[in-house]
Amino acid sequence: MKRHVASRWLRLRLRLLVWVAFIVGMAAGVFGYVQAGYEREAALVAQSQQTALSVAYHATASMHQLELETRLRTDVLTPPVLALWARASQAAPEDLPLWRGRLYRLMAQPYQRLHADGLRQVHFHWPDGRSWLRMHSPDLSNDPLFEVRASVRLANTRYLSVHGFEGGRVLPGFRHVYPVWHQGQHLGSVEMSVPFEQLHQQLMVLLPSADMQLLLDKRISADTVAPQFRSHFVPSGLSDAYVRENPSISQVTRQFMASAQTTELSAWLATQPGLQAGLAAQASFALPLLHQGQGTVASFHALDDVEGRHAGYVVAYTPMPQLAQMGLAKRQQAWAGAVGVLVLGAAMLMLRRQRHRLQREKQRLSVITEQMADGLYVMDAAGRALYVNHAACQALGYTESELRGREIHRLIHQHAQNGQMPLQDCPVYQTTAHGRMYAGEERFCRQDGTVFEAEVRSTPLVYEGQRAPASVTLFRDVTASKQAQTQLRQAASVFEHVHEGICVTDAQGNVVDANAAYARITGYGRDEVLGRNLRMLTSGRHAPGFYQAMWDAVLNQGHWRGEIWNRHKAGHEYAAVLTVSAIKAGDGSVTSYVGILSDITALKLHEAELERIALYDALTGVPNRRLLQTRLEDALGRARRHGTRLALAYLDLDGFKAVNDMHGHEAGDRLLVEMCRRLSGCLRETDTLARLGGDEFVLLLVDLKQDAEWQVVVQRVLDAVARPVPEGEHRLQVSCSIGVTLYPDNNVGPDALMRHADQAMYQAKQAGKNRYVLFDPASVNATGA
Repeated sequence: MKRHVASRWLRLRLRLLVWVAFIVGMAAGVFGYVQAGYEREAALVAQSQQTALSVAYHATASMHQLELETRLRTDVLTPPVLALWARASQAAPEDLPLWRGRLYRLMAQPYQRLHADGLRQVHFHWPDGRSWLRMHSPDLSNDPLFEVRASVRLANTRYLSVHGFEGGRVLPGFRHVYPVWHQGQHLGSVEMSVPFEQLHQQLMVLLPSADMQLLLDKRISADTVAPQFRSHFVPSGLSDAYVRENPSISQVTRQFMASAQTTELSAWLATQPGLQAGLAAQASFALPLLHQGQGTVASFHALDDVEGRHAGYVVAYTPMPQLAQMGLAKRQQAWAGAVGVLVLGAAMLMLRRQRHRLQREKQRLSVITEQMADGLYVMDAAGRALYVNHAACQALGYTESELRGREIHRLIHQHAQNGQMPLQDCPVYQTTAHGRMYAGEERFCRQDGTVFEAEVRSTPLVYEGQRAPASVTLFRDVTASKQAQTQLRQAASVFEHVHEGICVTDAQGNVVDANAAYARITGYGRDEVLGRNLRMLTSGRHAPGFYQAMWDAVLNQGHWRGEIWNRHKAGHEYAAVLTVSAIKAGDGSVTSYVGILSDITALKLHEAELERIALYDALTGVPNRRLLQTRLEDALGRARRHGTRLALAYLDLDGFKAVNDMHGHEAGDRLLVEMCRRLSGCLRETDTLARLGGDEFVLLLVDLKQDAEWQVVVQRVLDAVARPVPEGEHRLQVSCSIGVTLYPDNNVGPDALMRHADQAMYQAKQAGKNRYVLFDPASVNATGA
């Protein structure tokens, strides 16, 4: 008997322990689940801030680059500067200091304006990478830069504009290096460098509540500068691998020193494992922070240098009070849920032991506790609170005794800011009075007078199959989620209101989002491009290798920037400056691409018009003397390299003055246009027809294999010119005299070739016109044909 009693006691004790363990486990699970929900919501808030920082940075960098390119044309690469540079490139080495001084005086006033606008330096380089003139340090020159400055090397070897962050011998900066050409000659490159603070000012306009700083990778900043300049950097306070510019040395940096609160937050953040993991990935990331009861998002936008290497981060600390509120609310919910589970378990245990005595109380508590979620209260027909759970008390700031038995509607329910409505009109009370279920958002007031948005669900109370004159109302504070939505809308506002077109694609290049500016530039609305590949914009002007090189740069360096021609929805082509950046996950894999597009069609058309005016004859549209000079020099260079021949024919119309005198200058102009049309028809695509002025023309025939080739062309020209030209009722009749000289038979320079062909032309006129004469370099006489 004793053995049976002991065994039964042991089984009861074991069941009790199993039950207690089960309840504790359930409570821990509820607590962990709610806490995990907070972490997910906090991560979404942080990601929205990271997206806002990335979009704001790319928009700011793009706008700043366009402004610099405009200043480059108006203040730096002016015609006097280009002309001086071209002459200096031909000067003897001992004369270069004199030319450098001339360039410095010519650039002094423009540089003062640029420097006053925030430019750190203007630096001119020779094609071989040697420094020519530093406007900020004119006495330091001729030092080789290719080994220490990748941007200078790329601009002078690949002839591409290079834009991006780069270290230096003194301070790093955002550098813009442009190859410089003048009349077909590569003169070198020019660099315009700005500090981070210039971008900082623009970023503060887009993100005014953020406290920002620049974090530099020590390997390409403090470790690469000259030893005497290492004091320009101080530890970042976040990681030994990163530094900051020393504010006690840099007057510009001193304007944007971090606040004492941010400095303290950085010191605390440096001890957090999440920071070190994010920095080690060298990719953009964001961390939600709760420190001393304050909520902040630390956003890190990763920067790469011009060679695609990781260079550092733009760091933004954005106050986020909703994080603290959301964390407190979630902790309260977690504890409430865990306590609720424990209370439920304890109640069920007690009900099992006191089943008969507390049966009715058990059923009542079960009805209430089984429907418990977040804040919960039970209201009777008079509007009084019959029951209020712990979560509701915590959310409202009351104790249970302060709420139970009182008209809860009057205490907590706000239907408008600082206002109420009668109890009978309250939609929550309608559930009690009429059994109507209600779900919606309402405004609740805490005991301290603060008001918060609540998601409310009210259900009639059913007891033993009958509707009781009461209702169960559940609510949760949605203030944090509302504020998170506001932050997301702010990021979307930046996305929609920048002037540059922005397009986001997935890893396969299919569009997932585009802003209004993108639709304005391309002609395609957002709905028309979603899910489609950007190949739809291809104009056909670029060779396939162009796009291959572009994507190779994006994949290898993380970004690409350049000019591109696309096709508008309406069918016409447009020119644009395109920046493509790869967005990478923490493991380095590409998750999406962001393209920023600026329409420069008007600028391109203006440049083409200026080129046409400068290089082509206004009346006939054929090349003028300036373009002929360039093509002749190029043709002589190719002939020397490849061992080929060329012919230069100087042509003058016979009888053209008589046409002007008899029929007027308008008829003469029409005759010249017709002659150009005929002459062009006599030439090959590789040849050049140029008008020097009046009725004088020059024919440049290249890549000749034998004499018969140029002779056939010249005879064809004589015949074409001699054909009459209809002019109303008249027929205009002219001929031409042509002087020809051959290279390398006449092995002289371009100016001498022009003179010799001119001399031979005059001999053709003296010999009777309507013929050609070949210049003889051996006898310095011309023989007729």
